[in-house]
Amino acid sequence: MSTLIQDVRVLIVEDDTFTKQLVSSTLENQGFQVESAATVREALEIFANFEPHAVVSDLDLGEVVSGVDLLNRIFDDAPWTGLIALTAHASPELAAHGKLPDGVVYLVKSQVNELQEIGWAVRSAIEGFANIQTPHSKKDNKFAVSASQADVLRLMAEGLTNAAIAEHRQTSQRAVENLIQRTFRTLNLQKGDGYSPRMEAVRLWRQGKIVVR
Repeated sequence: MSTLIQDVRVLIVEDDTFTKQLVSSTLENQGFQVESAATVREALEIFANFEPHAVVSDLDLGEVVSGVDLLNRIFDDAPWTGLIALTAHASPELAAHGKLPDGVVYLVKSQVNELQEIGWAVRSAIEGFANIQTPHSKKDNKFAVSASQADVLRLMAEGLTNAAIAEHRQTSQRAVENLIQRTFRTLNLQKGDGYSPRMEAVRLWRQGKIVVR
């Protein structure tokens, strides 16, 4: 993985206080930046601001909305995020209803012999996205953007208007417009005669020129 461990952000979602603190301190001791949540709602609020590279979640959170639902939501909205299920059940069907998204690293709590394994799981989950964490360089001609900027680019590429993007992200249209302008600046795009920064941004996205830092 090209990114230094101390630059990797991990969100822990666990309703058991002892387990949450144990996992959080374990990853912090390994050098990761860590935030934690006890519910899906809290996790989504933290996710929006923290923009983690990986999410470690229990599947049974004692709520109607489960960790399975959370991991699927993140997979749909931010597919570059590494996902780790940490559960007491050997089978995900026993932990919560629903199917886990593809590529989730599955850890059974009773089978974790060393706490170091959690850090290894985080690295494994984001290994496929190692390239998205490298900065923009002239060599590969790619631009590194934040997860929020990548999400906006994805929605623009799908043809959504600013109003539709605001509704999708559950924020104001003004906030979306400001985020888009910051994204254009990150991509070195400026409005000019006969030139559309929005169309050029979408073109860069579709050509795979955008990576997530």
